[in-house]
Amino acid sequence: MSETAQFRPYTKIQEGLITDFQYPPNEFFYNKKTNLILFPGQEPNTNWGEYANCIFKIAEKFGVKEIYFVGSVAGPIPLLRKINPINLSTRIFSF
Repeated sequence: MSETAQFRPYTKIQEGLITDFQYPPNEFFYNKKTNLILFPGQEPNTNWGEYANCIFKIAEKFGVKEIYFVGSVAGPIPLLRKINPINLSTRIFSF
């Protein structure tokens, strides 16, 4: 299975009928005490613009001043091999 296929909605079909359908989980979590919003989830296979706009609308609604994106790339890396993280930072969004 390709990496992009892993985040498609789960669909269960029995006797030609869809009996279960679930989108990949994406949820916002907000901590009022620390004023921190977290959004763990999987990126979509389609509708990237709509997906990004939803994130930015929430950010605007809550008066977010900075956004940090954290991601990773899956690959065949042995478990005992030292990992060299890459850190990139670019300020392209302003609220």
